[in-house]
Amino acid sequence: MRAAVVNLGLATLAAAVPARRAAQTSTSNAFFLVAHVTDSNHDLSPSVNNYVLSTAHTGAGMNAAILTSAPATSGRIFYENGTADEVQAGQTHILTDGATPPVPFGIYIQDPSQPSSSIPINGGQGTISSISGSDPVLTNGQGEGTFLACNETIPYYNLNFITLHYSYDASPAVPENCAPIVLVPQCTQLNALPDNAYSSHEFAVQVPCYEDATAAN
Repeated sequence: MRAAVVNLGLATLAAAVPARRAAQTSTSNAFFLVAHVTDSNHDLSPSVNNYVLSTAHTGAGMNAAILTSAPATSGRIFYENGTADEVQAGQTHILTDGATPPVPFGIYIQDPSQPSSSIPINGGQGTISSISGSDPVLTNGQGEGTFLACNETIPYYNLNFITLHYSYDASPAVPENCAPIVLVPQCTQLNALPDNAYSSHEFAVQVPCYEDATAAN
């Protein structure tokens, strides 16, 4: 009888604890990119979990990819660009519009033969990348590995920022000033382009994304 009472009490307690709702997914041709730390033992202080990808100007047509603690909706708006054939072949690029009139800026990840370095977001199409996976994340088309959020100085400002790196190692030795992350897409809408824009959204791909990336941890 006592066991029955205990079991009933546990069942009542479990019912009183609200179940965690699964993050809602949708599709869109535009998204923010939100960092999720994949190993809390190697997080930074303060934590960079849910930081959003943005840019810091470093010269004409050049930017450093940085992560900020601002709300996701204040980050750069990205889109995956490619024709149907390029999507099928895994040859798409992740772009964001910048400058006046708008031109495409791409994410440039170093070649696998090169050492890890801070990732720029510069004018042009960048390197091959996509949003992929059943739990959608930014994927480097040049090879598997790990994104890192690193606290380091950007010489242009002589100030510390949280910069973006990529290691071609699924389980890299994480430096003390870095945290391993994935970049998760949060759905948004593309901005309308002016008539004189060099950017084009004609081949912006519909990708899976979260309505609220912070709920996808």
